[in-house]
This record gives sequence, C-alpha cells and structure tokens, in this order.
Amino acid sequence: MLSLILLYIDKFDFTFLPKSYWFISNIGLVFILMLCIVKLGIVTDLKCHLYTLFMTVGYTFNIVPIFYKLIVCFPEKNKISNWIMNHKIIFFLVFVSIDILLNGIIFMMPYEIKTIINSDGENFEKCSMHKILGSMSTALLIIYKFLIIVCVLILIFTEWSMIELKDDLRFILSTIYIDIVCIIILLFLHFVTIRSYVFYLIIRISIIIVIAISNYIFIYGFRLFKPFINKKESMIIKGSVYNNASNHPQNIYTQTNKESGSLRTATQSSILSKLVNYHYKQSNNGSPNNIDESIFSDKTSNFSIPNTVDTQQCKTSTNYYIIGTSGDLPYK
Repeated sequence: MLSLILLYIDKFDFTFLPKSYWFISNIGLVFILMLCIVKLGIVTDLKCHLYTLFMTVGYTFNIVPIFYKLIVCFPEKNKISNWIMNHKIIFFLVFVSIDILLNGIIFMMPYEIKTIINSDGENFEKCSMHKILGSMSTALLIIYKFLIIVCVLILIFTEWSMIELKDDLRFILSTIYIDIVCIIILLFLHFVTIRSYVFYLIIRISIIIVIAISNYIFIYGFRLFKPFINKKESMIIKGSVYNNASNHPQNIYTQTNKESGSLRTATQSSILSKLVNYHYKQSNNGSPNNIDESIFSDKTSNFSIPNTVDTQQCKTSTNYYIIGTSGDLPYK
C-alpha cells in the first residue's frame, strides 16, 4: 500500500487508471492476502464466510478497474463505453453490490465444519456448505467471476493491436492466465479431500500469495521500472523516428486504405468478424478508418456518439510515443 504514494510522482506512469481505481485495485489485493490469515488457526463458521467474502470482493476490487479501462478504450466509441466512462463509480458499485448480495445470502447459511481424519498425522477441519441456497449462491459467485474474466479476455483480444495499450494488455493477459490456473487449483482443493494438513495449508496459502503478488507486479509494480526502461529505449525510438519520417505519410495512406476497406466489409458481417477487425486496428488516435456500424450501435436511437474513442481515456503517458496515425512525430 505504501507504493501508492508513487501515484503522485510525475516520473512514474500510472495514467492507465484513475487514481481512485489504483487505490481500489490495491485494496483488493490486501483483501486477497487476508485469506492467508483466515486460513490459520481454528476453523469457525465466521472464518468460512470471511474466506468467501474476502476472495470474491477482493478479486472484484482488483479486476473491475481493468474491466473499466478496457471498456472505455474500445476501438470505437459507443453508448456503453460513453456511459461507463462518465459513471465509473456507479459501474464499480454495481459489481460490489452483486458480491454483497450473494455473500449476504451465503452468510445466512451456516457452514458445516468437516473434520478430516488423518491416521498418520494431525487431524484438521475444513469448511463445507451443504445448504442448497448457499451452494447455489457460491456457484453464482464463481460463474459471475468467470464471466467477468471472459469479458476481459474478449476485450483484450479486441484491443490487442492498439499501440496505446500494447504493454498493458500483455501484462494483464499474463495476470489473467495466472488467475485462472490458481482459481482452478483452489476449486480442486475445495472439492478434493487431501489428508495431509501441512500440504493442504501450504498449497492454499501459496496459491493465494501467487495471485496477490502476480496481480501486483503485472498490473501495478512493473510501472515502477518503466521510466528506467523508457530512458534507454527513447534514444532508439528517436533514431527510428528520424529515419522513417520521410516514409511515414505514404505508410499511413496505404494502411488507412486497406483498413478502411476491410472495416467497411466488417459492418455487414458477424460480430465475430467485427471483433477480428478491431483486433488488427493499431490505434484509436483520431483514426479516419471508423467503422460505419458498431457492434453496439442502435440505428433507431437518437443518441449520437462520435465513432472514435476519447484518446485521453486510453493513452498511457510515457516518455515517447511510437509514430502515431495522425502523421505527427510526438516524442520527448
């Protein structure tokens, strides 16, 4: 949490998310780490409920800010992105409310403390939910989290080629993969009986720590080193910019023509085809190759939205920019 002080130092690039969302994301990681404390000591009904609460709410705090960013940076502006961009607190509270509602139902259902008999070592206890309503609510929480992950993965695929988000998307994807593997292992440990208490405890705590640390490093921590990396790379980028400046307008013209043709075709194809076209779109900075009909569009609506995304919402500040589609050569 102390590293959040760096949000207010201009040298570091934390423009990927609003400052409030950085705080929310890191608080979520603290909730996840608190699971390690909950797993220690005597197992009680309260600890069983707190484990579910901290895990679900903590992961929501951590993943929803990323979900928000990917939605508002969708390659083409639409009513959904526009509304979420202007109501980011409400957007976050919707997900938290779902967590609180489902966890509230689970809190009304007592856990059964199951004793694992181990003839070769120490016996231990684990939480077990046998109430139908409690089990259904737990299942809904798991499905709900995986739906968010699926949506995030779809948006990552859609925005994969965007220069403004290039590094961020690679790190986020790595985090998502680690989260999926860890969650699957935790679910496996929950439904499978392991007789060794030490092994059971070490594995669960280790996975929790891996989730928290990997999310911190790949979403927040790597930005602490970007200024030093960018300082070395900026000289290379400057040389590349000067060497390619004369050819830049022609490249933009050719690329624009190709993309415009393919995107016009995409307006009449399926949603999947449109997502594939978005996948290869390299920038949203005033690009002239707008899609005539968004996958979110409503032809009967009187609500008009420009076709391009607000650049400032998606741009991440670095010490240089790769050649932009506008024809300028912005670098420092």
